Amino acid sequence: MSSGIRSIDSTLIVAPAAFQADSKYETSNYIGTRVLQDVAINIDVINGHTYSFINDLNGVRRGTYPENKLSSFNSIKPLVRWRDANTPNKQLWITEWGWDADGAGEDCDATECVTEHAQAVYAFRGLMILSRSNVARATWYFYANSDCSTLFCRSGLTSSQTTHFQRKTVFGVLEEVLELVGNSYFFGVVQESYSGYVYALTNSKTQPVFPTDTQAVPGNTSHIVAWLPVDINDPKEQRIILQLSSGMHVQKGIRFTGQSVDHPTEVFHSYSQNGHMLTLTISRHPVIVEFSHAQNLPIVG
Repeated sequence: MSSGIRSIDSTLIVAPAAFQADSKYETSNYIGTRVLQDVAINIDVINGHTYSFINDLNGVRRGTYPENKLSSFNSIKPLVRWRDANTPNKQLWITEWGWDADGAGEDCDATECVTEHAQAVYAFRGLMILSRSNVARATWYFYANSDCSTLFCRSGLTSSQTTHFQRKTVFGVLEEVLELVGNSYFFGVVQESYSGYVYALTNSKTQPVFPTDTQAVPGNTSHIVAWLPVDINDPKEQRIILQLSSGMHVQKGIRFTGQSVDHPTEVFHSYSQNGHMLTLTISRHPVIVEFSHAQNLPIVG
């Protein structure tokens, strides 16, 4: 089929069905048994879905935060490895991801449901992880709630038609993310551990850098995004110290609280800069810190 489509119109973007790469024994949707060489040469992208679930002590599936080591959100990692090994020049698209939640006048009854607050905060953090994973396109599922009560019925960015498509808090958070860093690119991992995730963004498309927890922010970083990889109900805070490159100065900080659709953010004050050292206090609520860069002008005269 892919070769037939390609022969008719070579300008079409051809994507396969959504496959997984974490279990080769699930042959019905394992990418290694579905995207063989004769298929791979005729497709443009690798396609996958990822959701963040975990089984509790009673075996009941629950929604959880995306950094949870036991979360199904980690299925993105083997899919990235498969793409890198077999089709390194093809983009990776995640055409379904998200969380079910109540909000905007509608409840959420599935066992996988999280709170509206959690949905909003996890959406930001999950989007950053997908960007870090070199995902070229991430499509939230779904644009609106559906008028039902099973899984995925309450995953919308808005409520359903029944309540006139009211915006949920996740809508407000993602809208603010796009406003602040929508034209930025993932630049590198500054830190990625239990004591904090810190990613660098840049305004120009460049090859990402992946230092191993050096806590050094690379030059040409326009923003950093930082948070603690914990559950939405965990009030823990963590003080971290980052080393800035020469000429970098904090312009402003924004914290994404996800408290309401109209006020999803607040000004972030929990930082101090002393020369090249930046001290931050981070929590479950991610922050964006924007930098300016002083020009090193030559000495004349």
